Amino acid sequence: MNRTLYEETQRFAVWVYIVTALTMSAVIVGQFLLLMNPPRNGDPLPPVVPVITIVVTIIIANLLYMRVRVRENDVYAQLGFLFPMMWRRIGFDKMQEYRVVQYKPLREAGGWGIRFGMFEGKPASFVNARGDRGVLLISDKRPLIISSQDPERLAEAIARAREVYQQARG
Repeated sequence: MNRTLYEETQRFAVWVYIVTALTMSAVIVGQFLLLMNPPRNGDPLPPVVPVITIVVTIIIANLLYMRVRVRENDVYAQLGFLFPMMWRRIGFDKMQEYRVVQYKPLREAGGWGIRFGMFEGKPASFVNARGDRGVLLISDKRPLIISSQDPERLAEAIARAREVYQQARG
């Protein structure tokens, strides 16, 4: 069993939800208007297109939620509220070091979400929802930065869990 010892949830900035809702609403309304009044000199919109748009909207809305868990054996970060769709996991058996860092999400990661970019001149992965602080995890793979609203507390939870893990492994 891999019990959760610490958990942090993050939501994206409010403007992200507003822009997403307005954009998807406009697309859905436009598609329904095309269904009700098809163009005279063109192919009508297939009825399945609005349904696909609604499904895509639900998937996008689902991704706008981040959860970080420090568990007995690993650190696990996921995007997805109703169902996890994107995640990164680093086991304590692979973790070499970790530390609190400040980074530039746009410049170094290319934005928010699960990203690949550069940190301290080296390739890195990012799982971030908001802010510019997090915990850098170094393992045998590409370094991973997990954003946090309280990175010191996240690092403390990692330290405690990692110590218990190492004591149990002897």
